Amino acid sequence: MALPFLIPAGITLVRLVTGQLVKYGSKKAAESAVKNIGGKVIKKTTEKTFKKALKPTQLKNTPTLKERAKAQIGIAPKQTKTMPRPGKIDQKKGIAVGKLSQTAYKRQKQGKALLAGTAVYEAGRLMGGKDDGAKADGKDKRSFMQKYVLGSKFQPKKDSGKGSKTATKQQKAALSGSSDKKKTKKGMSAFEKAFAKARADKQKTFKFKTKDGEKTFNTKLKETSKKKKPKTMRT
Repeated sequence: MALPFLIPAGITLVRLVTGQLVKYGSKKAAESAVKNIGGKVIKKTTEKTFKKALKPTQLKNTPTLKERAKAQIGIAPKQTKTMPRPGKIDQKKGIAVGKLSQTAYKRQKQGKALLAGTAVYEAGRLMGGKDDGAKADGKDKRSFMQKYVLGSKFQPKKDSGKGSKTATKQQKAALSGSSDKKKTKKGMSAFEKAFAKARADKQKTFKFKTKDGEKTFNTKLKETSKKKKPKTMRT
């Protein structure tokens, strides 16, 4: 008669709903696996069976189409029968463990960047006046996003034709006396660049040189005057 085998202290043996026998290093990890995957804790076994038990790191993920699709829209995978090792995302440290978790984290960051880029773009239109800003088409916005938000991977092919005209009448008037009249790449004026930088630095106001001299502008995301001009403060 075989003697009963004593499971080493600190080890919890679990038979998952998939039929796999797994040895966890903590009771908490074992209980979590039983709850998320399904199965039960094994308290008695033989030495031979115990030696054949897998380690959690030996479990393999076989994600479903639904789980893959969720990752593509920024939803991190959870522990399931098909995802016994979903990985984790640490927002504070800026890291993601696991293939689908990394994909989800990447999409989350891109989503936040798109929202921030849209806010800056719309702010630039409003600072130039409602009538002129309303004329900016989808191509202008797409170029802005590709250059300053999505990165070089999403850059469009070079256009041999005439450059896009995204500067508004108010912006042209403000820059007519400035020492820096040149536009930056992809249609951003010097004023828009200064505005975006001030927003990124979380400044409430910023200074910019116009034809009437250096003036102070605010960084709010909507018009604050009825004359459709940026609010100024005499310095």
